[in-house]
Amino acid sequence: MGTRARTGPVVVEVEGTVEGLRVVDYACEEAMRAGVSLVLARPYSAQAPFSPMMPLYAPSSPADLADAELRVAVAHVRQRVGESLPVTAVSSAGSRTAVLSRLARNARLLVVGRVEVRVPFRFFTTPTAVGLAVRAGCPVVVVPKTWKPSMTDRTIAVGVDGTALSWEAVGFAFRTAAEREARLITLHAEQVLLRWTLTDDDGGDTWVARADLTLAETLAGWAEQYPEVTVTRMVTADPVVTALAREGRAVGLLVLGVHGAASSGTDRVAQRVVATADCPVALVPHEVSDAEYAAHQTDDETLVFSSQ
Repeated sequence: MGTRARTGPVVVEVEGTVEGLRVVDYACEEAMRAGVSLVLARPYSAQAPFSPMMPLYAPSSPADLADAELRVAVAHVRQRVGESLPVTAVSSAGSRTAVLSRLARNARLLVVGRVEVRVPFRFFTTPTAVGLAVRAGCPVVVVPKTWKPSMTDRTIAVGVDGTALSWEAVGFAFRTAAEREARLITLHAEQVLLRWTLTDDDGGDTWVARADLTLAETLAGWAEQYPEVTVTRMVTADPVVTALAREGRAVGLLVLGVHGAASSGTDRVAQRVVATADCPVALVPHEVSDAEYAAHQTDDETLVFSSQ
């Protein structure tokens, strides 16, 4: 299987809004559950919003504003969990992607809030979340700002596409399910080009057999490593985004694999799921080997779910 858990802190982006504190709450729970420290990160632009047309206006510097927002976030965490959780607050000038990816380089997890814009325009903002996973090299959890703890947090779903892209994602899903004492749903969406090919003349569900085999091969060994995790295998011929969106309404976390920094692949499905999911989405980067790249360099859709 070849995947291992990262042992660094949980890093969370602080946005300076009331809704953003729910994202901090999510990260706080993850850090407490894993027994690691929490890093509150606030990127900011070094350019002050000052205009010479307002000579009597003396705004605080961007650095001061960022530090003030961090103090609010630290106080929020202390009110929530007391002194039991080690907390570090860091503000840094630079782009959001550059600052967060640098701070999360050795992190166990990076938690960010989803940019809440009108649904059609979310597709233009979600590539940033995928880019963070690629640049930081650690799992990134994108949390809707409407998130609240619920019983659905005890159920996790992971998308399995049958390629190496799923390896790290499946490992992350099993580890997280074990930590949460949660049920794990493994979902594979089989590509069926024509509806009449769903069954063959002998009455055998050939696409179901293929899908079951894909899941069995991908999950081999994980159930033995995590015997305490209850696994439900699900296969479907629905478009993968439709299937994942449906599961996202009833689970506390969706886990998807995305391409790592060495890959030329795209992650269109991950981008669409992040943009529309009702629950937090974990993006787990996969580093593509030279052999994988050579085998798939002519088809950048082979390593991702079909958008169908």
